[in-house]
Amino acid sequence: MNDCYEKKSFSEHFRGLNASLLIADEENRKIKARKIFSVIEDFIGDPEAVKRARCLDLGSSEGHISNFMAQYFGKVIGVDTDQPAIETAAGRSKEDKAVFVCGSGLDAPFRDHSFDVVICNQIYEHVPDPDKMMEQIGRILKKDGICFFGAGNRFKIMEGHYFLPFLSWLPKPLADRYLRIAGKGTSYEERHFSYYGIRKLVRNFKVSDYTLRIVREPDKFSFVDAPKMMKWISRLPAWLLTLLLPLAPNYMYILSNYKNGRNVGGSADAP
Repeated sequence: MNDCYEKKSFSEHFRGLNASLLIADEENRKIKARKIFSVIEDFIGDPEAVKRARCLDLGSSEGHISNFMAQYFGKVIGVDTDQPAIETAAGRSKEDKAVFVCGSGLDAPFRDHSFDVVICNQIYEHVPDPDKMMEQIGRILKKDGICFFGAGNRFKIMEGHYFLPFLSWLPKPLADRYLRIAGKGTSYEERHFSYYGIRKLVRNFKVSDYTLRIVREPDKFSFVDAPKMMKWISRLPAWLLTLLLPLAPNYMYILSNYKNGRNVGGSADAP
């Protein structure tokens, strides 16, 4: 794990920079959770299958999204390397179906093919080896399982962790200097990819891209806070939206089955 997160937890690190940290804002987390669930629900298309599903929330932090999902899924496990956040999540959880585990997405402490659904939302930029994380997701998903994968574009205007424009565009030495000048830290540890880098990251999965569907149908996918610009953009012709896709600030995918037919062998039993 990068040094930035070895000495303090993710939540403590960002709360120290911003007292109104969004990952600790329960209402904001619920809005985000509804968006994620609406995409998963649309893809699965069977409410009974959702009720039976075993779900892993990868990078669960303080557990807001995990607890929301526990209202709908048969079982939800939140996992994070952030021990203080996991303790907070376990202490506040009111859902019997939500369990929290301290562990890493790079060496997920679960048996092969043990989850129907994995949620990996805005996580890849925080791990030192995103490819290994994707291998682990493929390993722990059941053969007919799916992963909700939300990913930020390196070339978005506003960097979402420090709220500094163009921060993620910069090479690390310049990004570090930018943070110091802005008084928001000394080392920029997040590593975002471009659209093409993200597509390469998920190359071993069959990808159902919901990004443009959400732009066109924000109400259907619970984007109650969609900016007015999204409604304007949604009126653009499909060919132009597709052309502009590499400039989207965020991408939302459902990943399913290794597209080359590769599956890791192992037990389907729970840990």
